[in-house]
Amino acid sequence: MRFSAGFWTAVTALMPLGVSGQPPTGELYTVAKVRQLVTELGQPLHCRVRIQVSMVPGLLVSGPGDFYGQDDTAGISVLTGAPVKFASGEWVELEGWAKAGDEGEVELRVARSLSLGVGRAIRPKIVELRDALGRKHEGQLIQVRGEVLQTSVGESRDTVVLGGGEAGTELRAYLRRAAGQASVFTSLAPPGAQVEITGISLPLNGSAHQIRLRSSADLTQIEAPPWIRPSWAISIALILLMLGGAAFLWIASLKQAVARQTAEIRHLMTKAQDSARLKSEFVANMSHEIRTPMNAILGLTELTLATDLTLDQRENLENVRNATASLLGVVNDVLDFARIEEGKLPFREEIFDLNSLLRETMQQLSLTARQKGLELSWNLDQEIPRLVRSDPYRLRQILVNLVSNAIKFTPSGSIRVEGAKESLDQKTAIVLFSVADTGVGIDLDDQARVFDAFAQVDGSLTRQQGGTGLGLSICARLVELFHGQIWVDSLPGKGSTFHFTAQFTIPDESFEAAKDKYLGATPGGHAPVSLRVLVAEDNEMNRRLVVRLLEKEGHQVSVAVDGQEALTLACAEAFDLILMDIQMPVMSGLDACAALRTRGSATPVVAITAHALPEFKERCAAVGMNDYLAKPIHSEELYAMIRKHVARIAMSVKNG
Repeated sequence: MRFSAGFWTAVTALMPLGVSGQPPTGELYTVAKVRQLVTELGQPLHCRVRIQVSMVPGLLVSGPGDFYGQDDTAGISVLTGAPVKFASGEWVELEGWAKAGDEGEVELRVARSLSLGVGRAIRPKIVELRDALGRKHEGQLIQVRGEVLQTSVGESRDTVVLGGGEAGTELRAYLRRAAGQASVFTSLAPPGAQVEITGISLPLNGSAHQIRLRSSADLTQIEAPPWIRPSWAISIALILLMLGGAAFLWIASLKQAVARQTAEIRHLMTKAQDSARLKSEFVANMSHEIRTPMNAILGLTELTLATDLTLDQRENLENVRNATASLLGVVNDVLDFARIEEGKLPFREEIFDLNSLLRETMQQLSLTARQKGLELSWNLDQEIPRLVRSDPYRLRQILVNLVSNAIKFTPSGSIRVEGAKESLDQKTAIVLFSVADTGVGIDLDDQARVFDAFAQVDGSLTRQQGGTGLGLSICARLVELFHGQIWVDSLPGKGSTFHFTAQFTIPDESFEAAKDKYLGATPGGHAPVSLRVLVAEDNEMNRRLVVRLLEKEGHQVSVAVDGQEALTLACAEAFDLILMDIQMPVMSGLDACAALRTRGSATPVVAITAHALPEFKERCAAVGMNDYLAKPIHSEELYAMIRKHVARIAMSVKNG
């Protein structure tokens, strides 16, 4: 029943939506004429109509402001794109674009509307059951009588099927109700009862039609189902005797069938579990094997860029760094999508500073924007509390994906990130984030599928931009975890604006009272003391990289090439910090840490690993590791981790 997102974006860009004090303009048509022209032209029609509201806004799940109306000639579906308030029977004048929807239903997207006042209540058109099945009364309020063939009650949707006693005269009618609201269908529409149904005629599977009820009052029982008649008694008795004999045979065969099916189900479950385990192991191993060399490439490139270089050398190394970072983004997208498909995408809530997260995320992306000559700016509504509870990592992931996408598709101009208050009370804040760019924009036909997995706006061999087609799909799944929605407004050549909403819990404490408790100390600069650090890493390039980064900060470093050697050194010497790879020969990092803890050592152990899946982080914590860094490691992340443990050591000494 919906137009493509691209079509509606074009309409909303051309004209304001919603109720307006200015009267609509344009040529006035009857609804029947609009339906005729849309069918003949095969393209959207700009028109103006006057209709009477037959189904008020708020009843349709598809949109809070969508409704149905009709004039003396026909009925039509009205889409507003924003909440509006019209009463049943109210006459309104509408201007907008009409087009045939997915099921062939003619829909009118409103650009301007004007109330003409409430008129006489609409009298439903009384039609025969067979006539209600065709398109003759589509979009109109009709009334039908028939015998109930079947009734079904769902969590929020009740359905009744009527029959006229002839083949091909079955009509489906349904009513949506609020969660927790009791159904009246089972009492008013039991099978065999004669009922009268009033509602809007809607398309069903293209050619057939169904009836949408406005409320439970639209269903009236005319005649209760008949009791068993005497003429049925003999037939029923014979049927019962036959059923009794068949039941005995059926139970015997059922036991055998159940035994066979149980064995088959167990076999299939075992295969499925093995398949899921192998898939998880493959994804984990792929991540490890790719991230291990990438860690060395990025780290050594970063160290080399900090030295004196010629312009050509610096440009070449910056290209290496950018290409490796792009490859890392592809790996992260594939891993996240695999976890989404398995239903294992973690969402861990914690208290964090929303303003700081937005600032730090944008500062991280500003360098890439400046390299393209783009202006990146951001702002957060001051009414939004600074301290909120949710998953900061997933929020940052959404923002990074959307802003990186904007940078990729914006050759020149600017990118603006806004966080506005959508709603706010004492316990909950809903924030509307917007990422607007002045880039190439998105074609109208492509906007409906930009959030689909593996979708590329330009999938041709000559496309100018790369990507897996997973970034926006992942964003859409992540926004669902924030109980929000995501959509895009765009015009080709005019840029794009991606919007999403996110819900946050507001902590009881104030920002000043809670920042030290939840956000931790934030000392500036690098660690002011020299630490004795043990680095356990079997990969030579990665080992050399970490050692150079630590020695650059003045730390004393010892190395181990496997878990057994790391355990031996840690037991023989006193270290302030141990950086431990997980996957090593002889003894894994997990086993080495577990053995270290059983011997009473309290030395902080930080896992440094190419395993980026969350289950590995949990396994690290289970054996007593204090923290976790996923490869590839950035120098600032490593230094921040060390500063955090220096602060903890200092606090421990102070309290002790």
